[in-house]
Amino acid sequence: MAQYQKWSHSFEQLTAITYAYLWLLFGFGRLLEIPFSYDIKEPGGVLVIIGVPASLFSSTLVNLITHGRSCLHQLFSHSLEWRFSLKWYLSAFLTPLMVAFACWAAAFLIDGI
Repeated sequence: MAQYQKWSHSFEQLTAITYAYLWLLFGFGRLLEIPFSYDIKEPGGVLVIIGVPASLFSSTLVNLITHGRSCLHQLFSHSLEWRFSLKWYLSAFLTPLMVAFACWAAAFLIDGI
């Protein structure tokens, strides 16, 4: 039961920190009258990009608060382990780039963009 209570408090902390981060970020944008936008070329788009990893920041902070630095080191060391051969990692990273390049090339050949 104690483990459930610890998990419950961690989830509440995670939710509170994530919402606080996002509300402060977008409140800052409203204070400076920055219009909301998904376009990265506009200031509102930069706020969206900064807000995307909010759950990553808050989960790292909650993990640090509840379990300490050793658990945080263990978490990140496991996430950086190589579990597959290099060709699978390269295919996972390069396939979207190749598809995007193929779409761009097709659009260039068809429309002359």
